[in-house]
Amino acid sequence: MQDVETSIAERFEKIARTYPDRVAVKMESRTETYGQLNKAANRVAYAIIRRIDNSSRPIALFFEPGVKSIITMLAALKTGRCYVPLDPGYSAARLRSVLDDSEAAFVVTDAENCGAVSQAIGGSVPVLNLDQLAADLPETNLSEYPSPGTPSFVIYTSGSTGTPKGVLHTHRTALQLPCR
Repeated sequence: MQDVETSIAERFEKIARTYPDRVAVKMESRTETYGQLNKAANRVAYAIIRRIDNSSRPIALFFEPGVKSIITMLAALKTGRCYVPLDPGYSAARLRSVLDDSEAAFVVTDAENCGAVSQAIGGSVPVLNLDQLAADLPETNLSEYPSPGTPSFVIYTSGSTGTPKGVLHTHRTALQLPCR
């Protein structure tokens, strides 16, 4: 099996099993190992599963760049849901436009950004606050992986030539992107 013929979640979990104590992310004063990152992503994935319906609507993520955004991206991918990253620097109009166009089921954020996203979107989409997760969420891997052709994330263009457009990536195409 080639590495691109898998899901991002499956590939990440393989790395986490092989190197659980190696540093995966180091940002400012926070360091996470692959094992810690995987457990945290699993907890968030179970929280997402508790909130999702049977539709295939994506999940919007509203974070400053950092460990929480990485954990939440992995969590969304583990659930087989596509995510749409929202930049806290976007205007309220752009946020609403992206949320409307993507038909996001809900927004995942943290306590630091909860007020800003709620004010920007005006309650039009439910918000899941990472800092209020239930204590009983498991840290174990989910039992199934999405297929390589499953949508993984949508990146919106700047809209410099008109309305911003969403560009959809699958797990397969994301794994083929060059690292920078």
